[in-house]
Amino acid sequence: MNPPSRFEIEKFANERFQADRERRIERYAQEQNQALAQVRSGGNIGGCLPALIHCKQERLRTEILILADAWVEASTLYVVPLQEWAEKALEKAATPMAAGTISSLRGQLDLEATRTQRPQLRNAGGSREIDSAIEIGIARRETQAEDAREQSCAFAKGRSGGFQQAVRTNQRRWIGATR
Repeated sequence: MNPPSRFEIEKFANERFQADRERRIERYAQEQNQALAQVRSGGNIGGCLPALIHCKQERLRTEILILADAWVEASTLYVVPLQEWAEKALEKAATPMAAGTISSLRGQLDLEATRTQRPQLRNAGGSREIDSAIEIGIARRETQAEDAREQSCAFAKGRSGGFQQAVRTNQRRWIGATR
C-alpha cells in the first residue's frame, strides 16, 4: 500500500481543524465577554484594551495549537512522519490567522470608540504568542516524526501492539507540551 499523499494528509488535518469551529467561536466570544465584563465591573475602563488583547492572543495561540494537533493526528493516523513541508504549511496558515486576529481587534476597538465616543487606542500585539505557538507546533511535529519512525520499525518487525503504546506515549507528550 502506498503512503497517503501530502494532499490527503492536509485535507484530513484541515477537516479536523474545522470540525468544531462553531463551538470554539462561541466559547471564545463568551470568554471575551466575561473578561470585559469583569474589567468593567471593577470600574477600570483602561483595563478593557489589555483584556481584549489578552483574549485575542489566547484565541490565536489556541487556534494555532489546535491546527498543529490536527496535523499531528493526521500523520499519526496515516503512520507517516510529517516533513518540513508540514512545518512550513503551519507557519503559512498562522499568518492569516494572526492577520484576522489583528483585524478583529482593530474592528472591536473601532466599535468601542464609536459606542463610547472616546478616542481610539491602537495596540495590536500578538507576534510573541504566534511565535510561541508555532514553536510548540514544530516541537509536536518533530516528536511525531520520531514516533512514526519507531512505529514503522515496529510494524516492519511485526509488532503491531507497539502502535497502541506509541499512541498513548504521544498523547502524554502532547498534553505535556501544552502545559
